[in-house]
Amino acid sequence: MVKVVRVLSIGVGMFGLSLSTGCQVCDRYHEAVDPCAMERYNSTARANTMSLYAAQVHNGHILDQTIFNYNFEAETDKLNVSGLDKLDQLVRRRPAPDSRLFLATATDIPYNAENPTAFSEKQRDLDAKRIAAIKKYLASRTAGRPTSFEVYIHDPSDPSISAISARNATTAQLSNYSGGGGAAGGAAGGGATGGGGGGGGATGGNTNNNTNTGNTGNTGNAGNTGGTGTGTGVTPR
Repeated sequence: MVKVVRVLSIGVGMFGLSLSTGCQVCDRYHEAVDPCAMERYNSTARANTMSLYAAQVHNGHILDQTIFNYNFEAETDKLNVSGLDKLDQLVRRRPAPDSRLFLATATDIPYNAENPTAFSEKQRDLDAKRIAAIKKYLASRTAGRPTSFEVYIHDPSDPSISAISARNATTAQLSNYSGGGGAAGGAAGGGATGGGGGGGGATGGNTNNNTNTGNTGNTGNAGNTGGTGTGTGVTPR
């Protein structure tokens, strides 16, 4: 009994010593290295990536808040159907509409090289009239929830892409569809299996059967005809 107690005491002591030694090793490890190194590097990389992405999002939001020349009737301040629909979209934005809008400066005015000053004056006048038309419509749309909108003028490029690529992708996708049942039926009908005939038997002796089985035809192609089996009986001596 004394030996058992002594062995248990030694075991408990060794276990406690290993725990204390392990904790000391862990403490020394954290003192020697930076345990948050990878997290810090990941945070820096994430910030660099998000900074570029945030600039793209900001530019995209400005373009989304822009009323373009094609939203008006040419050379006028009258909003067309697309312009009214665009303003309705901006007003309905959740949780609240962005009160800062942008107007693409009027470029749908014919330019006269002999009188460039008249072009710039007409452009400024048309821009002012279009801003007034935008604010007038927005005021009527938000009569029950008044919002003070600000409209800024800028000269953006048209954020559009060619629709030819999208059309080709859609057409190619539709042309790749095929039915599975028809293909399976064609494969079953096209392949023919040929069978060979059995050979002759021997009287009172061993039977020599020679049977050739024809190859199965490929899909859509006629199968090869199986060869005719021939056999010669062997008569025991």
